[in-house]
Amino acid sequence: MDSWDYERPDVLELKQEQFTKDPYRGFLEVFRFLGVLDESHYNKQRWLSYLLRSALNITSLKSSGLQPLRAPFDSIPGERLLGVIYDNRFETFSEGRDKGEENVKSHYRKGAGGDWINHFEPVHVEVFKRRWNALVLKLGYESNPDWSLPASNAPAASARR
Repeated sequence: MDSWDYERPDVLELKQEQFTKDPYRGFLEVFRFLGVLDESHYNKQRWLSYLLRSALNITSLKSSGLQPLRAPFDSIPGERLLGVIYDNRFETFSEGRDKGEENVKSHYRKGAGGDWINHFEPVHVEVFKRRWNALVLKLGYESNPDWSLPASNAPAASARR
């Protein structure tokens, strides 16, 4: 990560914590960057065309296995993309739990970024700073080389010992 060229115009870089926080915006940005997001107003005529092409694709897949689609799409309507994202949100796969509501036995444990801070202790900070402090600063996760855990995290870390 330290040697990566972060100025490449042909690469879209996203931070997972931003993507998790707002997947709608994140996926719209990805599909827009790839040039496959149709952001035009979706009137009834265009909606009918989309439904017919979708039906052809589904029929093709069901009748002949995993063959190439008969009516390939060169773009996806923004409304459809947002619907797919909604159908695949954390609450759907976590059996109704809200983001941040933890189930340590579930593959969909918590659905929220930043939980690492609840498990990071001062000793971890020191090791991390020795190995990767320059990268943490370069990527903008910290602005001061002498960063540390928030004071509010210290009692929680001490209580776990």
